[in-house]
Amino acid sequence: MPETIETGLVYIYRRTPTRKFVGCGALIEGSYIATCRHVWRDATAGDDGEPLRVEIEYPRCWDNEGLVCCPAKLADTCTPHEGPLPDLVLLRPENIPSAAMSLQLAAHERFEVGEGYAHARLSRTDSAGRETWRDMFADGRINPNTTGDGLRQFTGDTPQGYWFTSGSSGSPIFLKSGQQLAGILSLSELGSNENISALHEAFVVPATTIRQFVVRLAAQPVAEKTGADLQMLQPILDALGVDDVAIAEIPSRIAAFIAEARAHAVEPVPPSNDGDDIDAVISASRDKLLKLDVPGARALLSNKISEEIEARTRRLAPLLKERANVERIAFDHEAAKATLRELTKLTPGDVWSWIELGDLWTLTGSLGNAIEAYSSAEAAARTSGDERAPSVSKERIGDVLVARGDLGGALTAYREGLAIREGLAERDPGNTLWQRDLSISKNKIGDVLVAQGDLGGALTAYREGLAI
Repeated sequence: MPETIETGLVYIYRRTPTRKFVGCGALIEGSYIATCRHVWRDATAGDDGEPLRVEIEYPRCWDNEGLVCCPAKLADTCTPHEGPLPDLVLLRPENIPSAAMSLQLAAHERFEVGEGYAHARLSRTDSAGRETWRDMFADGRINPNTTGDGLRQFTGDTPQGYWFTSGSSGSPIFLKSGQQLAGILSLSELGSNENISALHEAFVVPATTIRQFVVRLAAQPVAEKTGADLQMLQPILDALGVDDVAIAEIPSRIAAFIAEARAHAVEPVPPSNDGDDIDAVISASRDKLLKLDVPGARALLSNKISEEIEARTRRLAPLLKERANVERIAFDHEAAKATLRELTKLTPGDVWSWIELGDLWTLTGSLGNAIEAYSSAEAAARTSGDERAPSVSKERIGDVLVARGDLGGALTAYREGLAIREGLAERDPGNTLWQRDLSISKNKIGDVLVAQGDLGGALTAYREGLAI
């Protein structure tokens, strides 16, 4: 195990009335310490101070005075909106030594199930009958199934090896195949080290459970600053969790969602010839979105879509486009792609829906699907007579080929797009959009030529773009 991971284990002491070791914890991303609820309760029993505090010790971090210690206070009681109360609280330490590594939380079940090990503190009694403490490693396997209260079973691999003792609760557990935190030890069968019990069984609070509360804490300051209801943001936080967004990025992502959702919500709904009822549903959906009620906005749109799907197919297009916008704004890329696929099946000649679908495939890393969508956009454009769209499709295909490292193919695609744009610009020199498209093509060609080492050709292309 890398030495830096070992610094994630911390010891938790009761401060009053006398200092006493109680249990363990794990230093995690977001500058929190995850530990068990019962450890916190035992460490603060009889403490009348306000606010309640415990003492944290970093057993692998030293300063001039010895092991680094500091107070820590409760940051979150980890109370869910629904479901069982987890054996978990989050603490905020006053100091984190530079030598301590904050452990990254597993964001998916596959990173917290399988062969693993625990880094724990256990007590031993020496030959003189004196109790001593030391940190140790216990190998085991984390079961994919969860108990009714959300815990995973951890079964020891070596029946004759060391096992947990009272005070091991809160210790970090990892998979052998990675460095992410898989969970923290919650409950354990005790006595195996004293030959009282032969069982090497324990239970684990999964990292995905811990991550939910850390994400919520990261979003809370943004919600308070913008006046947003934190509970309304939960679907967005869930979507960011699926995308495995780093905890440090959560505040900026949430702020971006709130700003874009509110901006989109106040845009006037353009009048259509497809019925006032559709305009009314979109308007009502935007009212929901203004309150950051993404499920409500989607539900209004989805219900109306269901009503119209058989008899009024033609009227579905504006609703599907709006739902895709809501899903995209909410970072639910898989749902947005599904909606756009439905839209392109309904209206295969809708060029820009194909391009938006390609953009989402590119964003989520499916470059082959992106090229297929952009190619479909080009075919639809030639059928529909949209003169500009084929050049946009060529440009997007070129971007994907650059990402794949196919510079020759990208250069061909960019030049084909350039040829289309040159024809349009010559026909209407006063069209500023077409002139802008032309300069973009020149710049992208210049970028590829630089990557290919053709600096002279790149300079020519850049100068032509600059002239435009």
